[in-house]
Amino acid sequence: MHNRVLFMIRGKLGDSLVAYAVARAYIDRHPDQEIHLLLRRDYAPLIAHERGFQLLPFGSRIEMILRLLWLRIRGVGFDAFVVLLGFGKPVRMAARIAGAGRNIYLDGRFADVFSEFPARWDPDTIEGPAWEAAHLLDSGISRPERLFVESLAARNTAAPGAPIAVVPIANELRKNLDRASLASLLEWLSRRHPDARLWIVLNPGDRGADAVFPDSLPANVEVKRFRTLLELISLLQQTSRYCGTDTGVFHVAAAMGIPATVFFGPTQPLKIVLPRQPGTEWLRLEVLRNDHCEVKSCTQPMCLHQAIANITAKPCASVLERTPQGCPLRAHPADSLARNSPAGSLVR
Repeated sequence: MHNRVLFMIRGKLGDSLVAYAVARAYIDRHPDQEIHLLLRRDYAPLIAHERGFQLLPFGSRIEMILRLLWLRIRGVGFDAFVVLLGFGKPVRMAARIAGAGRNIYLDGRFADVFSEFPARWDPDTIEGPAWEAAHLLDSGISRPERLFVESLAARNTAAPGAPIAVVPIANELRKNLDRASLASLLEWLSRRHPDARLWIVLNPGDRGADAVFPDSLPANVEVKRFRTLLELISLLQQTSRYCGTDTGVFHVAAAMGIPATVFFGPTQPLKIVLPRQPGTEWLRLEVLRNDHCEVKSCTQPMCLHQAIANITAKPCASVLERTPQGCPLRAHPADSLARNSPAGSLVR
């Protein structure tokens, strides 16, 4: 019996939400236990109003260590410390300071401190590693099949006909739309939803944000900028749908219960989208299936731009000859790039 458990979630935005879904499954099964949850301070607004645990936000690794040290000095001990998401030396240090009876990590790389870790590593699903680790603590815990944060969803005030959030930038050039593909997407959405307002939602600090806008925007299109997570949540709660490339923002929208269309270029849709996420569809070139592209230097992702061109019936501005030498598309005939994966053709 574990009376006091410490979970660590220390990673990127979308991964953190998925790891929280694993923690949430454990919390709901053990309402009698005292649960503490370490989470980056920037992401605290996502779950600040959730119940059943004590949130321990931190802004830096030093603050995280100091929080744990203060708990130790106060005599707050843990029966188990479970890392659901986190890598690097701070993880080992946190385990030593927490002084829990059981230390559980994602794999065996810190075996000198974490004596327990799953027998298998599940790299092909976004929730797998966290669930495998939590499974050692409770073998009956359910594997998350969708994202949903009740307190976040309660903030969603969008009525029918609310704006559609178009998110063309992912802070990584190989995952960004270009001017031509964004213009085509806006025109396609306007035809598909003739009465809808379209909000281009982006962080002006993201790479490529200043180069994505078409020369002119239609009357039904408005640019909405955010710089903080709270500002992003405030924008999303007024929208009826997410449509874009940023998977971190997609995960926030999904947790809020917002339907979504996600465009994939180099990354794996079956790894990013949980298998039973309501109201979610994704689009990717058929030839790429669920394979991951390792070409990090790409700045003109034809895979993404062509997928947009395929649904909008507009020409793709990117050309195969300008892709990096290692681009997976180079191994396929040009005419095979004209097809996106049919809905439901790829399943876990």
